Amino acid sequence: MVGRWLSLCFALLLPATALAVTQAAPPELLPEIIVEAPGEMEIAAFVGQALPDTRERQLARWHRPLCVAYRGFSKQQEQLFHHHVQAVAALVEMPATPGDCRPNVVVLLTDQPDRLVDLMLERQERLFRPTPIAEVRKALDQDRAVRMWHVTLLNGKDGNTPDALDMAGPLSNASSIRAAPGSLSRLGKQTRIDLFRTMIVIDANALRGLPLSAVADHVGMRVMGAFAADAATPLPSILGLFQSGQKGPLALTDWDKSLLRGLYQAPVDTHMNRQRRMIARRLVETATTGEP
Repeated sequence: MVGRWLSLCFALLLPATALAVTQAAPPELLPEIIVEAPGEMEIAAFVGQALPDTRERQLARWHRPLCVAYRGFSKQQEQLFHHHVQAVAALVEMPATPGDCRPNVVVLLTDQPDRLVDLMLERQERLFRPTPIAEVRKALDQDRAVRMWHVTLLNGKDGNTPDALDMAGPLSNASSIRAAPGSLSRLGKQTRIDLFRTMIVIDANALRGLPLSAVADHVGMRVMGAFAADAATPLPSILGLFQSGQKGPLALTDWDKSLLRGLYQAPVDTHMNRQRRMIARRLVETATTGEP
């Protein structure tokens, strides 16, 4: 309304002749624009860059509802992040958790990320087990706006985790479950990779000029799987929000939604390469039908 009012006032200030010329001028014809859908190779490259190789040789995802704790946020910021992260989780029909749940995801906002990482690694080493702390430090010491670490479990394909581990809280010393010798094949596996705990450190200094909603979408997407940090993807994606020198989307794209749904629909008990091919196939369908 304000914009229309200002435009009207500006028009009234023009000389009558100028206004008449403006009204009489024929509309400028725009050149024809042809939008081509990405090809299968480009889509496969997008999936491969967004979901890079892992040492487990399987793609990780949650098999339990998220329970997210926020630290260093104002009440308004926390509500915004909570809304966006829950909206991302809802894309794969993940049920909401009650308010008294024990956190399996912790998001920390700080203007001293290096100092915070040092304190966590010194005083809360158990949060990152069973991974060697040197490996965790190497990943979290990188100068990124969003630093993230996933603790994963090598679980039975049907979720047959021992009771002691199944009942473990977020601060337990989780250990991996190994498949019996001879139980694996080239295509099928008797295991799956579960996301068990996620730690996120956000550098408040790197967020200047960005909508907090865009950062929340970026974090929400990466919470849901072991997606690449600051991925230089060939298709529009919120994963590239902090990619240097590029101006990408400021919200989840249809490609992001299809990628996430594809991850959660792919078979859990197969090799990572086959999982990625099946996800890419879903994205090809998205390009064909236009439905994420």
